[in-house]
Amino acid sequence: SNCIPIVATHDMELTSMGIQEDIDGITLDDVKAFHQELIQSAHKQIYLVGDVASTSIDLDVFEQGNSSVLEDALLDTKITSKQVECSYDGAQTELVLIYESDITPHHELYSAYLVYIAILGQLPSSLLFQNIREKHSLAYSIYATRRMFDGVFAILTGINDDTMDQTLSLIQEQIDSLKTEVNDLEGAKAYLVLQLEGIQEKQKTWSDHVFRNHILGLATDVSEIQEAIAKVTVEDVMA
Repeated sequence: SNCIPIVATHDMELTSMGIQEDIDGITLDDVKAFHQELIQSAHKQIYLVGDVASTSIDLDVFEQGNSSVLEDALLDTKITSKQVECSYDGAQTELVLIYESDITPHHELYSAYLVYIAILGQLPSSLLFQNIREKHSLAYSIYATRRMFDGVFAILTGINDDTMDQTLSLIQEQIDSLKTEVNDLEGAKAYLVLQLEGIQEKQKTWSDHVFRNHILGLATDVSEIQEAIAKVTVEDVMA
């Protein structure tokens, strides 16, 4: 079944597999028309990663179909506080909690936000992992993740249905604890800096970083992001 977790204009509502009734109605002509739309009209951005100077690629073929660039790549997401339930055939309850904030890559606390998410639910020693899985054995995996182009972050885990209330309470306790106490700050910063270290080692991650800068109107070097993270303080995270 399909769930709508937040506002209908947000891409988190969409499933990459599509909706059954929409898929059933697709014809071969629809597929062909969509293919032509991409070729003729869709905006194209081409990134060459590697020995660009010696490349002999003819890029003229891509010059047709250049639509206007997005004026604002950021989404203004507003989340209504509510609980949505849907059923599927499975032995475990999947719990997804979505939170709204106003911290985007342009925000002065963005680096602190990255550290906050790491401490909450990305480190091996994260608050969620230690207290939901290790201490109370309520889940095999639990983690926090953030969205690049808005202030949304999410907590995801799989639990037994009869432990739902306990899990929700413990998750809220971890979020509340970061308002007054921050542990493993240096570990979180080191984790993020190390992750960034590998960006230029792979073509995909390097082009993703360049695209991120382009779409956000930034010119931020990886080393600048690392330096900003290294300067994050306990007070910044609690802010």
